[in-house]
Amino acid sequence: MHNSNLYIIGLTSGKKYNVYNNKWEIKSSELLVGSGYVTRILGLNDGRVLFGKASGGMEVHSNDFKVKNVINKAHKNFVSSLIESVKHNVVISGSYDMKIKIWNNKTFQLIQEINEHKNSVLSIIELKDGRMVSASGD
Repeated sequence: MHNSNLYIIGLTSGKKYNVYNNKWEIKSSELLVGSGYVTRILGLNDGRVLFGKASGGMEVHSNDFKVKNVINKAHKNFVSSLIESVKHNVVISGSYDMKIKIWNNKTFQLIQEINEHKNSVLSIIELKDGRMVSASGD
């Protein structure tokens, strides 16, 4: 099936990203806000894009690729994992600061912080039944 609205995002320098169409033609080039290289990119179900940064911050861009929300102190270290749970209306972030944080996926207000790991959170996934699994250096 042909989808002319398909966009693919690629980082150019860690601080700038290009948006491509399904023919790999550049549609736009956007500069990220603030400091910290991008470490994770997550396409949200509603068309927004979430960037996790090495500085621990996160940026939410609208589906027209304009900055919508900057969360400078999301984590104290490298954002290593981002997932969205549409079922629970949350975004979950993991970091080298050993924390997992659960955010409202519309407002990006912090809902819960999980401090169970004793080393960097490396990856997070959601199982089909809604349970979350995290991997860490511990």
